[in-house]
Amino acid sequence: MSRKLRAKVLAALICAVFLLSSCGNRKEVKATNDELKQVVISLCDELEVAEGRAEVLSGQVDAYKKAQTAENLVSVRSLQDGTGRTQFVSEDAENGADTGKLTFPEAFVIEGLTKTPNTTRVIIGENVSVSPSENWAMSLNAGTVNLNHSEGINGVIKTARTSETLKAPAYNAAFDNFFKQFPSAEIGYTDVFISDTARGRMAVARYLLDDTEMELIAIGMGNGGTVTIGVFNYPVGDVRHELVLSLLKTLAYGSNPVRVEN
Repeated sequence: MSRKLRAKVLAALICAVFLLSSCGNRKEVKATNDELKQVVISLCDELEVAEGRAEVLSGQVDAYKKAQTAENLVSVRSLQDGTGRTQFVSEDAENGADTGKLTFPEAFVIEGLTKTPNTTRVIIGENVSVSPSENWAMSLNAGTVNLNHSEGINGVIKTARTSETLKAPAYNAAFDNFFKQFPSAEIGYTDVFISDTARGRMAVARYLLDDTEMELIAIGMGNGGTVTIGVFNYPVGDVRHELVLSLLKTLAYGSNPVRVEN
């Protein structure tokens, strides 16, 4: 048992003796110091034994929890209705909820397969595509894809139609209006190319979010009647910056690749 616990026990007994002695004649307290010491030692020993039992039980509980893997958390039982059907009990239902979450005891797999390289292309709108790496999480909604990276990067890419090909002044005006929110931000601009022809601009800006220095990358470009814009936010860091640029470099208009400069 810990010294802290022993001290608490000793203090409690001393207080009890003091209270007893203060309630009456001190001579009526017959226990000697040695006897009180023996009482304390006896109680400490009993508590130490109890503490040891608690540690053993705690270890058994931890071992049981580790044994209950995701595959073992699903209850399966046979319905007693004469049909022979199998009923799975969802994980949440075991805890009184009913969200229908289910992890099957055995995963659906084909043995002997190897992982294929990532060649996924996500189509945004009609003809714009992007190829995120496996650490990007995505959600799609019509002409919009929201992207989140495990390194703390949040971004969105949108496509829209226009009746005519936008010229540089249109993109300049869009950036100017957007960056009015960042009057003191450091902003750097570079051109964006589609098949080696300048078709838009990219801006990199830094600003403070509370006490964290953040970086923002905004991109606007168009080809024919399709315009693409994107905004990415993340805490300042060279790795995060390169991750966003690597993603933007996978953009394409049909078979025409997009080229962004560092």
